[in-house]
Amino acid sequence: MSGILKRPSRWFKWSLLILLAIALGFMIYISYMYWMIRSTTIEDIVQRQHVQEDNGKLKEPESTSPILGNTLEKANEFANKPISKQDAMDAAAILLNSGLSMRDIYFCLARLPIS
Repeated sequence: MSGILKRPSRWFKWSLLILLAIALGFMIYISYMYWMIRSTTIEDIVQRQHVQEDNGKLKEPESTSPILGNTLEKANEFANKPISKQDAMDAAAILLNSGLSMRDIYFCLARLPIS
């Protein structure tokens, strides 16, 4: 009986604390990305596109997170041209702010012709 009620060892506490800190950091990152996508309006996207056109060239793609980077690499393969992180965020913002459900968005994306 005394083995069951034993206090957890120091390494177990530290391991649990580190895992909780990583999980909290991941949740904060996901929440921030979601907020960035939800707060983007069509007017912001149009204004950004006009600024890029006025400058005569597109900005260099900024570094991406590993999660978004893998998705962008796959999109680059399908499009046969580079897609910037901001363009991907703009597309996600348009889809999420469109009022469609996640099921409808998935249905629309699954039906896109790939050439």
